[in-house]
Amino acid sequence: MINLQAGYEGERYALRFFAENLTDERMETGIAFGNFSGDDGILYAPYDAPRIIGVELETNF
Repeated sequence: MINLQAGYEGERYALRFFAENLTDERMETGIAFGNFSGDDGILYAPYDAPRIIGVELETNF
């Protein structure tokens, strides 16, 4: 997984560009558990978020 972040922070404004999971890999990130309604032999686990790219603008006054 590759995450990047760059930004500028001034006295009145802050600007941040960010990208998370640039490789867009789907990875299990939690504890795996069995099926609650019977044992089917498969373990289930939550997945991490997919690729996220964004911009954040902040102002102080």
